[in-house]
Amino acid sequence: MPADIGGNQPVQNTSARRILSSLAILLLGLCCAYVTYVHATVGVLPYDDSFITFRYVSNLFNGKGLVYNTGEHVFGSSTPLYLAWLVLLKTLAPSAKIPALAARGNIVFYLAAGLGALFLVRSLLSGQWRMRWSKADAVGAVTATLFLIRFDMLTISTGANEMFLFATLVLWAFFFLITKQYVLSGLLAGLSIMARPEGVFCAFLCGLIWLLHNRRKPVLFALSLGGPGLIWTCFAFFYYGTPIYHSLIAKSQPLYPFPAGFAFNYIVGRLAFWTVGNDGAVYDICVVMAAAVAGFAFRRRICPLPWFVIPSFAGLILLFYAVSNPFMFDWYFLVLFLGWFLLIAVGLSHLFSAAAEAVRVKFGLATISFVFNILSFAIPVFFLANSAAFTWQTRDSRSLPGYLPRDHAELRTLIYKEVAEFINSVGDPSDTIAAPEVGALGYYSRNHLYDACGLVTPEAIPFLPLPYGKRVGPNIGSISAEFAKAVNADWIVTMEVFSIESLADDPWFKENYALVKVFPLFFRTFSSDNVLVFHHK
Repeated sequence: MPADIGGNQPVQNTSARRILSSLAILLLGLCCAYVTYVHATVGVLPYDDSFITFRYVSNLFNGKGLVYNTGEHVFGSSTPLYLAWLVLLKTLAPSAKIPALAARGNIVFYLAAGLGALFLVRSLLSGQWRMRWSKADAVGAVTATLFLIRFDMLTISTGANEMFLFATLVLWAFFFLITKQYVLSGLLAGLSIMARPEGVFCAFLCGLIWLLHNRRKPVLFALSLGGPGLIWTCFAFFYYGTPIYHSLIAKSQPLYPFPAGFAFNYIVGRLAFWTVGNDGAVYDICVVMAAAVAGFAFRRRICPLPWFVIPSFAGLILLFYAVSNPFMFDWYFLVLFLGWFLLIAVGLSHLFSAAAEAVRVKFGLATISFVFNILSFAIPVFFLANSAAFTWQTRDSRSLPGYLPRDHAELRTLIYKEVAEFINSVGDPSDTIAAPEVGALGYYSRNHLYDACGLVTPEAIPFLPLPYGKRVGPNIGSISAEFAKAVNADWIVTMEVFSIESLADDPWFKENYALVKVFPLFFRTFSSDNVLVFHHK
């Protein structure tokens, strides 16, 4: 195997090489200390959807079973593995609050993902996985630092969901694939499906490489790859009647009926932002991504992993989102980011290393070869550093003291907590609540919840999707009058935007419900200023 990413010629100055690698690793260590501090001290503000998983854990420890509503065996989360992780944390720290356990505990996966990025990048660059104080070590450490220091990544992790569990499993699955530990790679890939449905693409590629390059221990490999899914399937059939998450059933109606290409255009905009900032265009993405893929192809003899695996992973994820056309929540972009990050960090470095080797071997131009070798470090670092800086420069500055200045819309979860506590204090435990958002509201409530978006409520499926005339826009999950009539809940909780085209002017609703409380939001959110609480007359 080549000794360095610059080709067969070793770096002449061993001391300089060690200093560069040591400084890069020191930088990574400082970054790890900083992000650990952030996770430990920042105000706990999970995404609203995260609270759905929290309620399952809470009900389990309250003796109600692994359910969202008592007596209803419906699995509305989309991450059995992260749920199991939270159950473990709650078992170890029974007095701790589940949202805090999730947000603080995510530092484990955040750091593990950073280490996975370090080992994967340096292994893809050098063809070696052991530490050799090479330029590949420096590139790996710097790119891992730039992965962890991003504001959008910190936001996702402290949002207390499963995304960095998924990222950890994918990065390490590919790393073990490089080191030809196929059974371990298959196990992590299989577990990634239990963390996020998108893990099927990681599992597919791991299975494909095993089939093409190994084929040993087929039973053991099949069990490692399919075992986690088999265990879930058996349990889910027994407990829920189906292994298919109810949240996926709701989203497939579709929950958000976007026009064709909506998600793809949104993704292209985000990719452009990551690559060249707010002024990025499709042309910029195409040029940079084509160069990165070319780098993988040119250096395929260096890379111990078939050159097409990383580009294929990025392409499969992009194709999946483009075809399924989902509402691209902020945390979904981490799945895409993994592919983009690996393409930039490894592909561009490979491209300039290939150029360095070509001008040295074919033309004997040592000085130009040296320049290209420097660029093989500088160019990917430049792109990743700029991209990380963009995320800090464009962050939402509207927040509350003690919280990350993240999307101000997430502050609505604090208001939903107040709403739940209000209904708990004035309502009856047997009351039912209907709402278009049941995350924080449901977690802090003691009541039965009807979810108008159907993630945890089978009764909502016949009413999805709402016609365009009954919602403000395709990305707004409104609560319909027909659904409200069907469930006839004691309480209806909604922001103005979710009811203005559906409930607000409905004669039946006006006749049967009265507005009893208005909870102002901290900031105008989704064109709404308040959370409205209605009670059945």
